[in-house]
Amino acid sequence: MWRSVHSFAGLMLGLLVSVVALSGAVLATKPIYDTATSQSVVSGMSVADLLKVVTNANPDIMGERLLLTPAGDWKLTFTQSNRRQERIIDPATGDFAAEKKEPAIYTQMRTLHRSFFLGEDGRVLTAIAGAAMAILTVSGVGLFLRRVGGLRRGFSRIQGRDSGALHAIVGRLALVPLLVLSVTALYLSGLTFDVISVGDGAAPAYPESLQELDAVAPWDLHGLQALPLATAREVIFPIPEDWFDVWSVRTAQAWMFFDQFTGDQLSRDPQALSARIYEVVMLLHTAEGAWPWALVLMVSALSVPFFTVTGMLVWWRNRRNGRSRMEGNASVAQAEILILVGSEGGATWRFAEALHKGFVTAGLPVRTCAMNELRRDYPKLRMLITMAATYGDGDAPKSATGFLDRLARLQASGVQHVSLAFGDKAFAGYCAFGRDVATALNAKLGQPAMAPFEIDKQSAHAFQHWCDLLGDCLGQPLTVTYTPKRPKTSALTLTSKTVFGRALGSETTVLRFAALRIPAHRPGDLIEVYAPDCTVPRLYSLGSCSKRDGFVEIMVRRVEGGLCSNWLCDLAEGASIDVAIARNERFQMPTSRKPVIMVGAGTGLAPFTGMIRHNTASRPVDLFWGGRRPDADAIYGEEIAAWLSEARLARAELAWSRTDPGQYVQDRIRAERSHLIERLKAGATIMVCGGAAMAAEIRTEFSALAAEIGLSLDELKRRNRYLEDIY
Repeated sequence: MWRSVHSFAGLMLGLLVSVVALSGAVLATKPIYDTATSQSVVSGMSVADLLKVVTNANPDIMGERLLLTPAGDWKLTFTQSNRRQERIIDPATGDFAAEKKEPAIYTQMRTLHRSFFLGEDGRVLTAIAGAAMAILTVSGVGLFLRRVGGLRRGFSRIQGRDSGALHAIVGRLALVPLLVLSVTALYLSGLTFDVISVGDGAAPAYPESLQELDAVAPWDLHGLQALPLATAREVIFPIPEDWFDVWSVRTAQAWMFFDQFTGDQLSRDPQALSARIYEVVMLLHTAEGAWPWALVLMVSALSVPFFTVTGMLVWWRNRRNGRSRMEGNASVAQAEILILVGSEGGATWRFAEALHKGFVTAGLPVRTCAMNELRRDYPKLRMLITMAATYGDGDAPKSATGFLDRLARLQASGVQHVSLAFGDKAFAGYCAFGRDVATALNAKLGQPAMAPFEIDKQSAHAFQHWCDLLGDCLGQPLTVTYTPKRPKTSALTLTSKTVFGRALGSETTVLRFAALRIPAHRPGDLIEVYAPDCTVPRLYSLGSCSKRDGFVEIMVRRVEGGLCSNWLCDLAEGASIDVAIARNERFQMPTSRKPVIMVGAGTGLAPFTGMIRHNTASRPVDLFWGGRRPDADAIYGEEIAAWLSEARLARAELAWSRTDPGQYVQDRIRAERSHLIERLKAGATIMVCGGAAMAAEIRTEFSALAAEIGLSLDELKRRNRYLEDIY
């Protein structure tokens, strides 16, 4: 429900809300402008002090009223030579200040903000925009909590920097101000259309002075002396020659009345609750007189167009990946079959959509959603199906990070369950998270209805076979049609290749490609390479940046019998390949200035080369890398030497396994134990890229190092200070 409401409101009313927000952002600068140009009040002044300086500076006038304007200036209404006038005064001197004319931009933006230049009829659009913003904010909170896995994870770090992650990060920061703006906008719209009233319309109850005495200067009245000017909004002078009249002062809370002869407070008439609410609402919505809050409102309002753009990108990406609204998606109350999807890049959603359509065609009430969206209770649920990919070396994909906690709270009995895992056997953590899910389901719901099934490399044939087995399990044939969707690819042309390791009988090749338009990517992202006659791409780490390098660079090790690796290594310069970019948000150079420790072996060096190349700010970066022999596969040897001399690399610890004595990268880590402990104390992030066996050894070493300073590897991972890209 949250997603449907959020998407509908954003798509239908995003432009309207953005116009209101942008005009509001301009208006939010008004309190800042007013503060910079207003006549400042001397700190500690009382109402009596202001009356004294005004009277002394203007002895020939007859004062009537002092009013604090929204701009923060005190305006004096007075009579002089039988002519009634109004002037801004300087509270420090009592002199008349120069007339201040509001810049025309504020008048125009105010009209746009309130009525879209359509007069009274346009105020309906503003009310709709306020309601839409409230709906988007509330539904956005619901979606955000589902993304991170519940309220307890609400302040956890959000992985990635794609449009969806940025949408969530900025949304969390702007949540409170945007909610305040939307609620106060609805309140003000209610006032406009007389749905809400301010006060009861009754005038304050004016008392009378108790007796006529000798006239007393107002600055000598103790009641006015005790009243801070900072609390006052309006001061009304007593009518001359009328000894019954009183001094009247309005604050945010009440009218206060003082005897003009004794200075005693005669009465206090509190403002109606609705009037006080109105003052608070106006302050929160306009920030008049509160420039720090105006800055918050301005930045928050500027985030709304950002949400519109990133929201559209997320919506389009979800449609492209099959994450769009499922046709015939049953409600929580009616669903008998629940399909839960754990996906990192969106591929698993396409399989889920095909299965969902099969159930709908069969007439079965089915609901499909992300694993992070699992509810506590499904009244009619009889079968739970999980379709889970694995991220990295066994971690949950981003749509399933909170699933295991949610499963523990599921209220279900007699529910059958089936688990399907997706993975790639080239990676050590093949289907690891899917297996964890299967184990957790067994513990929660008992034995599965059918054995857990694993699919390698998104095999359409294997998926079709599993669907047939599922139909047999249900006793009802399922018609499921899945056609692999090849993403939009880019053509790259090989411009250079450098081969290492021939003398060792095992080649590693650095390939550099060019294109008329380089596909957007960063070091650490993955490139999907489509070899001829192969529908399933092979993934390689990128060591280049599209914005800064102007080329695409990968590192490939020739594998015996490997279809894609041999094809790539045999490419001639000038040959073309088709590729797509897969974002790898969890393995990017951290944005802070703290040290980074990079650890890899073999082709695990690939993503680090681009990160180091662009470390122009000389951030402390240590490289620990393992090869075989320096005379045969010193990959990037010249570049590493240059990076050290240019301070892009602080340290390079290279281990060679086929020298005498031989060393592995974990040996270099043990040798630099003291240095690495200091790096960890300084908040360093560890990045590990390479094979599973090497990664396991590195975990052991850093687990011991972390323990020496009171940390653990799990804690480092939770803080995103231990990042892995394992194959």
